[in-house]
Amino acid sequence: MKIACFTQFAYGKKLGGSKVLVELREELNRQGHETQVLTPFDFLGETANHKTHALAYAQEIQKFTHDEKANFDVFDVDCAYLQFARRDYATKPLLVSRSVLLTLWLESEIKIPERTTLRSLAGKLLKGRQRRQELQGLFAAMRNSFREADLVNLANTRDKELLVRDGISPEKILVQPYGIDASRRALFDAQPILPENSFRVAFVGTYDERKGRCEFPRFVRALAKSFPQVRVVLLGTYKTELEVKADFPRDLVHHIEVLPAFEPEQLPALLAACTVGIFPSHLEAFGFGVLEMLAAGLPVIAYNSPGPPEMLPLEWLVPRGDWQAMAARVVELLTQEVPEMMRHKQRARELSRRFSWQNIAQQTAHFYEEALQRR
Repeated sequence: MKIACFTQFAYGKKLGGSKVLVELREELNRQGHETQVLTPFDFLGETANHKTHALAYAQEIQKFTHDEKANFDVFDVDCAYLQFARRDYATKPLLVSRSVLLTLWLESEIKIPERTTLRSLAGKLLKGRQRRQELQGLFAAMRNSFREADLVNLANTRDKELLVRDGISPEKILVQPYGIDASRRALFDAQPILPENSFRVAFVGTYDERKGRCEFPRFVRALAKSFPQVRVVLLGTYKTELEVKADFPRDLVHHIEVLPAFEPEQLPALLAACTVGIFPSHLEAFGFGVLEMLAAGLPVIAYNSPGPPEMLPLEWLVPRGDWQAMAARVVELLTQEVPEMMRHKQRARELSRRFSWQNIAQQTAHFYEEALQRR
């Protein structure tokens, strides 16, 4: 097949939204398909912004489906940018709506805690109405996308359940998680699972409200009460070390280590020095950080919110927002005897092996091919 994928993010592997399509593309191409990933910058130039240029990008995608309909079998499009009726796109190629973060959850079922600062209060006062309108517009665009597309590609079963409740036919929904390719898997496997307890707790992901920014200081304080030597290592925060540490009281700062960015091949070694992982995210499509920490042999305690439950056993999940329960579970793990801790670590690595880009690409291609045959 020939597949064109459209994302809202810059091309690369450092942010999860584009990483999905870049790695999926690589595996599909290895399997003999021809896959291309396109971004707003390919159509609108270097100054493209997914908020202010959303309509323009949606129009460019619509035009592309007509101009290139003879050259592609599938158009796989971020769900925010299929804003028109199905009849407005080229008829023959398969039109897929892909969600890399289903923000429809924010409409009624999930509320993400917000930090209360003078700046945030001023922002609400000055731009609150505009932001609500923008969010409602995004919800409407997503709903239209799911209704009009031939197929919907999601990364977790809870997203599917939400869309089915919203009236989308389950027969047109494909749930495909994300994975790790063979070369990257080898880098994780090359790091031995160490029996020693380093009292280093890892988090891989951007540091923001959706991923637990508001809860982090209280969580770290709870850990430090039990283990004065504990270190919480935040990897890939995007925010600078100074910005992250500014959230923490002075007596907690020495418990925090921050690495705002890293090269993907560095991560296995960075995680090898840690004992446990955490993932206090309120909403994910999947949660690459969870999968990578599991691959490093770290048992991961996460919020029981969309995404991580695709990978984690129930006993490694805590109620969304319950930083106290998360701290208690981490304390339990850090007090395990060596044989029990090794079992947890080995289990973590084995859990990660279920998620291979090779298998996921094969299944995705098979699903698309079947849908093309039906059409």
